[in-house]
Amino acid sequence: MPSKNSNNRLLALDIGATHTRIASFDNDLSIQDSEYFDTPRKQLAEKLNQKIIDFIKDKPDANGLAISVAGPVVGNKVIFTNIEGKPTLSVDDFTNLIPKTVIINDAAAAAYAESISRHCDNLVYITFSSGIGVGVIKDGNIVKFENTTAELGHIFIESEIDVLCGCGGKNHWEAFSSGVDIPNYYTKWLKSKNLDTDCKIVQDIYKEAEEGKEPAYSFISQEIGNINDYAINKIIELYRPEVIIIGGPVALKNTELFLAGISNETKLKTKLSFTDFGDDISLIGAANWYRNHIE
Repeated sequence: MPSKNSNNRLLALDIGATHTRIASFDNDLSIQDSEYFDTPRKQLAEKLNQKIIDFIKDKPDANGLAISVAGPVVGNKVIFTNIEGKPTLSVDDFTNLIPKTVIINDAAAAAYAESISRHCDNLVYITFSSGIGVGVIKDGNIVKFENTTAELGHIFIESEIDVLCGCGGKNHWEAFSSGVDIPNYYTKWLKSKNLDTDCKIVQDIYKEAEEGKEPAYSFISQEIGNINDYAINKIIELYRPEVIIIGGPVALKNTELFLAGISNETKLKTKLSFTDFGDDISLIGAANWYRNHIE
């Protein structure tokens, strides 16, 4: 998708609660090279600027920056509610380094990438990662959520077991089904059934579930499956998407278990698909958004 300024190199940052990725794009919006690093816990803007400086030493033509972020974007600013201290970030933090900068929610960026790829104006993208992010394209436009509690990853779930969400709320979808929170909910679920409560990381829980071991299999395929099914149905009721695309490592590394938890009734309501873009999706979406709206 060539731009008016087709000789300009574009950079993109995908800033998550746990990891950040920086990438360089060519004129066809293909990733040329990229690097992963841990998301800074302190001095966020300063350390990200230094990472960019280090990354572009051999890329003097880079003069555009597209940033996707795990959080609601209001104007040109985001508050990272899932990072200690809840730091803020805005385009102003980068304009001394790269004059043209845009910030977009990561799930919205992913939905935008899928919308372009699939030529679809009504779709939903859901990422199951450290948290749960949901991006919505309605009638060709990104639906914006301007605060954390309005984001669809924070749909309220009726439950006899209370869990605290990273945003400070209680019994939000993310607090049950995200990669960070599944182990906590698993421990509480086991205690409620008077079962062994040895703490496990999310990868171990899914590994045992994949092997058919109880109680992990019932927890993932039924308990987590029912919660995901309920939340997805709420999203279908709200937006009537033509397709729902699933991404994020928690789902993409466990596609069969994920689908096993979704009811046939839900599958008949709308098409469910997994993204083909993998970890690149938010970077690609942010880069496309920049080219189509900034240049």
